[in-house]
Amino acid sequence: MVDIHTHILPFVDDGSDSFNDSCRMIEEELAMGVENIILTPHVLRVGMPRLTKQEYLDFFISFKTEIQKNYKVNLYLGQEIAYHPQIIKYLQDDQLLTINNTPYLLLELPFFEPIKDYDELFYSCAVLNYKIIIAHIERYHYLTYSDVLSFKKYPILYQINSNSLTGESGRKLKKLSFRMIKDGLVDLVGSDVHACRTNDLALAYQTVALNFSDDEAKRLFIHNPRKLFDIK
Repeated sequence: MVDIHTHILPFVDDGSDSFNDSCRMIEEELAMGVENIILTPHVLRVGMPRLTKQEYLDFFISFKTEIQKNYKVNLYLGQEIAYHPQIIKYLQDDQLLTINNTPYLLLELPFFEPIKDYDELFYSCAVLNYKIIIAHIERYHYLTYSDVLSFKKYPILYQINSNSLTGESGRKLKKLSFRMIKDGLVDLVGSDVHACRTNDLALAYQTVALNFSDDEAKRLFIHNPRKLFDIK
């Protein structure tokens, strides 16, 4: 499996504040059969450290070097980019990281109120040759199902969290996530793991395989991330 949304890189956001916690999370991923992990620290989110693109790269290289001394795992870098009024300017100035240097960026929408102009945001990203993956699309309570459907007129991909599929985040999100998979809207599943959260990615895989098909589980957890993010 590939875990495409994690907060394992230490010291850069609210995911892990110690190297030991990050090692524990790596061990849990490996125990579940995850061999490829994309590290996606929060950026542009209020209250998080404000580091430069180069600083994230430096943290990643140092962490990867240490981890691969003891663990057989493939690590890749991205960011979970919180929506910001100046996000297009940040992208134009090449200040943000895509996933593994591909055109794909993981975008976190605001949690409490909608963006004023989704059309402008999606169009501007497309003009800049960026491809948007909306992180945990099921969690934005203000979006109607019609909104979720309408965004697909753009080349937008949807990621849902594993704990929404397993029911850990409640019956409502589980029901919504199942509906989205049934309707063919979901492209990727990630754990969104933090040191303080249980990683249930393997259970989510089993849930999709049982309730839909093994082929669908492989598509969401293995084939799509490998294909999209240039993972061998």
